[in-house]
Amino acid sequence: MNPEENTPKMSRPDRSNASWNLTENVLVGSGPKKEKCNWDEPDEIVSTQAQGGSSFLVWWILGFIILLAGASFYLLNGKPKQPIAAKITALQIGEEKWVGLLPEAVAQRFIDATTIEERLVWVRDPDETEPLLREFFENGAGAQEKIIALTHLGGGKNEQSFFHRFKVSLEDGGKRLLCVSVIENRAFVDFKCYARYGSATWQELLSGQKSEAQEVRVFVELDSFYMGAFSDESRWLSLTTTTPDCEDALYFYVDRNSVMGNKIAQLSEGEQQRMTLGIRSVNNSHEKKQFEVIHLHAFGWSY
Repeated sequence: MNPEENTPKMSRPDRSNASWNLTENVLVGSGPKKEKCNWDEPDEIVSTQAQGGSSFLVWWILGFIILLAGASFYLLNGKPKQPIAAKITALQIGEEKWVGLLPEAVAQRFIDATTIEERLVWVRDPDETEPLLREFFENGAGAQEKIIALTHLGGGKNEQSFFHRFKVSLEDGGKRLLCVSVIENRAFVDFKCYARYGSATWQELLSGQKSEAQEVRVFVELDSFYMGAFSDESRWLSLTTTTPDCEDALYFYVDRNSVMGNKIAQLSEGEQQRMTLGIRSVNNSHEKKQFEVIHLHAFGWSY
C-alpha cells in the first residue's frame, strides 16, 4: 500500500492514534512483456575459393542478413516512444480509438495550470465543477497550496469507470489524491476527489449548523465503539473515520442488516479504506462526533 496522506491527529476515548495509507481497489496490469530476440549465428561461412565469383555472393548474403536483422529489431521494438505529454489523437485500443491526452499528461496539465479557465479544460463535468473549483482555488485550501511533485500510483477500476491514481505532494508536507477517470476513451480529472469535496464542511456538521451531508470523503476502519444513539451493537456496525480536513477522529454507524452494512462489514480488521459516504446526525449525535451512514456512494473517492 502506498502512503499518500498525512495521518491526522485523532482524539477519542482510550484509543491510539490512527494512521492510514491510500490504496485503491484493483491495479491495472502493465500489458504483455516484449520478448528478447535471439539471433542465430550461421553454422559456417562459404569459402570464397569454392567457386569463381562467390565473394560477391558472400557479401550480398551478409548484407541481406544485416538488413533483415535491423528490420526485425525495428518491428519487435517499435518506433521510439513519444514523450508522455505528446498529444495522442488516435491510439488504437481494441475496436475503439483514444481521444485527447493520455491520463499522465492530463494530470500534469491540470497541476501546471495557473488559471481557473485552464484547469476547467481538464476536469470532468466542467459546468458543474466550475463553482466548486473556483471556490477551492480562490478562497479554499488550493489558494495556499504549492505542488512540488506528481507521482503516478497506477490504475484501477470501480463500478463506473477505469481510472489512474496520482499522489500530489505539497510543499508543506501534505498530500492529495488526484484521480483521472477514463470516460468514452478520454481522460478527465475528478476534481471532487482531488479536493476531498463534501456537500457540507466539517465545521458545519460538527457545530450542528447542518445536520446532514449527502457526500463526504473519508478513511474508514471497523471499530467497536458504541454509545449514545448508537449503543445497540446488535443493530449498528461501528466505524472510525478520519480525514486530513478534520483534526479529530469521527464515529460513523451503519445498519448491520442493510445492503450498505453488509458491504462495509467485509472490510478486514485493521484495514483502512477510502470511501465516499452520505451521513446525518441523529438526536444531536454530532456533539459526540457521531453520525449515521445513510449513503454508500463508492469504495474510493472517485465515482
